[in-house]
Amino acid sequence: MADEATLKIETHIPIPFNKATGTAFEKGAFVTLADNLTVTAASADGYVGGIVHREETADQANATVSVYRGGIFQGTCSAAITVGQTIVMTGSGNKLKAGTVADLGSKSVGIALESTSTDGDTFLFELTPGVGLNALS
Repeated sequence: MADEATLKIETHIPIPFNKATGTAFEKGAFVTLADNLTVTAASADGYVGGIVHREETADQANATVSVYRGGIFQGTCSAAITVGQTIVMTGSGNKLKAGTVADLGSKSVGIALESTSTDGDTFLFELTPGVGLNALS
């Protein structure tokens, strides 16, 4: 996968989430929250679980994966984002976009700390899953 988020400032320690045995996750990938403290592959329609702390290959038998639920990260946008806007997953890889009113609550990734102008730009954001009622587009 591409466009994984990169940790810039660690403000929270990663916590273990359950995952299906044999599931692979790339370091820096977004994950979607499921029931019973479980995460799955990211989905634009899902609730944000966080960002994977370290890679988990499919052949590892671990039943858990470490996930960040907070921090300052560098991410990649799919379109223009303005500083202070709530951001959400696009469902296309690990790219992010400005949120809308429908994205309020658990679908928000966090808050943009920098503005971007075009698809593929990188920017800093604060990871705050489910929070972010700031300036919406």
